[in-house]
Amino acid sequence: MATEMDDERIICIQHWNRRVKEERLRYLVTLLGVLLPAGMLLMFFLGALLGVSMISGNALG
Repeated sequence: MATEMDDERIICIQHWNRRVKEERLRYLVTLLGVLLPAGMLLMFFLGALLGVSMISGNALG
């Protein structure tokens, strides 16, 4: 009787751990999916701004 309860508890804990890992993975993938394009856009705009400032600086100088 007690071992059946323990087995059920162990299975429940394993299932819970798996769910937690899946949630963490999903969160990580979502975070990467959001931050990566945002970072790429930011770098693109910074590069464009730098390029424009260099061109205008060369044109003025």
